Amino acid sequence: MVANEADQQQHRADSAQSYVSSSSTASQGTTTALKNIEKLGKKHRRSASRSSSSSADRGCLGRLCHGNPLTRSGKRKQMAKIMILILVPIIALGCITISEMTAVSQRNDLNAAVRQSMRFVMETGQVIHALQRERDMTALFCGSGSSETRMIMTDRYPETDRALLQLSVWPSQYSLSLRQELQQKQLLHHKDTFRSRENFMEELSKHRRELDHFKTSLYREIRFYSELTQVFIDWVYTAIQKSRDGSLWRKMVAYVMLVICKENMGVERSLGAVFFSNGSFRGHADYQWYLQKHFVSTSNRKAASLYSEEVTINLARALNKSSHPVEKSLTVMRAEILYKNLTRKSSVLSTKWFDNMTIYMDAILEVQLRLVESVILDLKDSARDDIADLSVTISFLCITILVCPLIVITIQAVMSDVQSYALTLATQTNHLNNERQRTNELLYQMIPRSVAEQLKRGKNIAAESFDQSTIFFSDLIGFAALVSESAPIQIVDMLNAVYSCFDSRICLYNVYKVETIGDSYMVASGPVVAGVVGSKMPRYCLFGDTVNTSSRMETNGRGNAIQMTEAARNYIINDSSYVIKERGIIEVKGKTRMTTYWLLNKLGFEDSLPCMPGCPSSLQSITDQHKFDEMSAENCGSHSGKFAIAEEIPTSRVESCSNPVGGHQVSMSAAGGSGMPPVETVGRDSSATSNGGSNNNTTSSPSRKDIDVNSVEKK
Repeated sequence: MVANEADQQQHRADSAQSYVSSSSTASQGTTTALKNIEKLGKKHRRSASRSSSSSADRGCLGRLCHGNPLTRSGKRKQMAKIMILILVPIIALGCITISEMTAVSQRNDLNAAVRQSMRFVMETGQVIHALQRERDMTALFCGSGSSETRMIMTDRYPETDRALLQLSVWPSQYSLSLRQELQQKQLLHHKDTFRSRENFMEELSKHRRELDHFKTSLYREIRFYSELTQVFIDWVYTAIQKSRDGSLWRKMVAYVMLVICKENMGVERSLGAVFFSNGSFRGHADYQWYLQKHFVSTSNRKAASLYSEEVTINLARALNKSSHPVEKSLTVMRAEILYKNLTRKSSVLSTKWFDNMTIYMDAILEVQLRLVESVILDLKDSARDDIADLSVTISFLCITILVCPLIVITIQAVMSDVQSYALTLATQTNHLNNERQRTNELLYQMIPRSVAEQLKRGKNIAAESFDQSTIFFSDLIGFAALVSESAPIQIVDMLNAVYSCFDSRICLYNVYKVETIGDSYMVASGPVVAGVVGSKMPRYCLFGDTVNTSSRMETNGRGNAIQMTEAARNYIINDSSYVIKERGIIEVKGKTRMTTYWLLNKLGFEDSLPCMPGCPSSLQSITDQHKFDEMSAENCGSHSGKFAIAEEIPTSRVESCSNPVGGHQVSMSAAGGSGMPPVETVGRDSSATSNGGSNNNTTSSPSRKDIDVNSVEKK
């Protein structure tokens, strides 16, 4: 048991100072950790706010396309979005590949059709060449009538028949428009000749037989065969139109021009042979006819050389195979025909002319064949390139098809890992938020919320002046003896029950419990100054005479009684529910004589106590003045309590449980104000503050009571 009140006050002050020093370091570490947690929390809240606002803006589409990746539906939505992002380019690539395959296939089919047409052109060129030679020999026979010429003519018939039989396809599709074509060229009498290969060969054989039975003429034979070859030349035109490629088209145009050149050279050869055989033309019309064929053949040959350089090269190469200069000899003989320098008949010159023209025409035929072979070779190269491109395209498509499932599986695995990571992150975030909340709650119990928030932001805490506040002091009488007689766990349970009862009551008001020190629980009313002192180890301190006044009221109080000053009595005198009795004038250490009052009861208070389990159930009502005057510490026992109120503000009523384990001593002083902020309990001594009124931000006061707190909150 404490020897005297001064020793008790010194003991409480030393305990408070010791706790303040130890709790300041803990509060500082807690504040530093809380700053870091708060930063993460702010980032998380900003991210969540942006996410929620963006989700709200998306509306129905956002709810449909976006989900929580931590859930199965959200995972499926995320998986679907990623799959769409990946499959869209893959599908596009597949479509491009298929399109390329289609284009290559079509190009390959076109090349195959062009190659088929070129073969037909080559075979048709052979037929035209055979008909031209047969025409020229027939014209020569008609001009000379010799048996030798007839024998040469009949030797040409089998060559023409073989060329016709070697024609792989008879262009029946061209025969559909044959009637119109023949009508335009006034060849309608040949409409049945080209119906089929058999009809053509039959008509040709019939014409050959008529040479023996009917009298014919040179010009009639030339026109007959020219009409036949013209139809075949038209077929060549139609077949060549399928070639759309630039380089192939130029070669095909050169080929057609060589065909026209050779056709006109055939007529030129026949007319020239007649000229040398007879020594002159039959008339001027024949001369004009010769000039026409000569200039047409020459112009087409030159044009063919312009379209394809291969014409000049291959023609010179073919003419060099001859034993004598054919082109030079033909130039001299053509000059004789053009200028009509021949004065006599000459079968030798006629044969020489015919042979030279034949060699030249054979050279042109060779050039034609080389052109066709060159075109076919180019088509084969193009086909090989197309096949190679097609193979690469198919391979690429197969790789794409094979890689696509692998990508899907990989993405699914990655999404699972991401979801697991997200779950882990969410769990850790929840733990972090919980720890942050617990840290905040602990910090707010240690210091006021507003001060804690400012400390977390790294701001300097300025001192605050409260014109009206309430400070409460309480004491357990005989606590030292009780400690010596009880087990430590019993002492802890007893203090926890008492202060839990106090805490549950003051939490209903704007009250802040500064601290508990041992068995003291202090509350006072009056002007105080609160602020953080120091920077390395900051302490939240209270300054003012109110602290000392409250302490003196507690010192001069009695067990199981509440003492208050005259100022406090004046604040609550108008409330008829309070039962107040004047104590009288007492001596207060360090102050003048003061008139104090006993707060006996409050009507209806016993039924409204919100004490925690284990707290005494009701306040002992003291209404009998005689009993009150007779009360002493001996009657209350070693565990009685003392209560005292110096002053109380009208809007801040301090109500407490009575008759805790043994007794409780309470003293109060008040200078006006309202409300009390949150509460904190330490050990067996306690303190609480309530502030109100104006905040003057001043730190000076007559005296002070240091309280180790990191911040304060005004409410």
